[in-house]
Amino acid sequence: MADHDEIWAEALQEAYASAPTDEVILHTLELRHPSFLENGEETPIRVVRDFGELLEIGDPDIFGHLLGLELDAPEDPGETVRFIACMFDIDLPAQREGGVPEVEISLDNVTREVSKYLDAATETRVPVELTYREYLASDKTEPQFILHGLTLSRVKTNVFRITGTASFVDLVNKSFPGKVYRPSEFKGLSS
Repeated sequence: MADHDEIWAEALQEAYASAPTDEVILHTLELRHPSFLENGEETPIRVVRDFGELLEIGDPDIFGHLLGLELDAPEDPGETVRFIACMFDIDLPAQREGGVPEVEISLDNVTREVSKYLDAATETRVPVELTYREYLASDKTEPQFILHGLTLSRVKTNVFRITGTASFVDLVNKSFPGKVYRPSEFKGLSS
């Protein structure tokens, strides 16, 4: 993202404000869990809410997008990775007092590529970590908006849909502003 002080990059703010017909916002989810294994290595599930293009011919063919990750991404930082096309809904957290922000997520008609991993996660008590990103289709090199630090809980599944609630991990005990001021670095703190 261009400016880390702003939650949305300037290009994304412009796209939302002007709603140009030729600009598409790509909504993505990344789910991470120790049981998501591919060839014995931990592998995140990455989905995009857009049909995209043909990425891999097989049974079934895999459609989606190749998108660049931010330099401080939890997995594969700075790399261009595959996001599989999958229909999902996401309700971003409301900004209200007195409550922990929560994100409601539902994945419809989950593909075999995704469901095999989710089945394995239900057998453990380790929470599924989640990152939500927004990209502009005209700039797939980096996300324009990132929501890190979520864990998935209260998951319900049926034949057609998986739903869950994601909340921030231990938000109450997180340090703010995230910097520890030490006298060795900030000489004015010691007398």
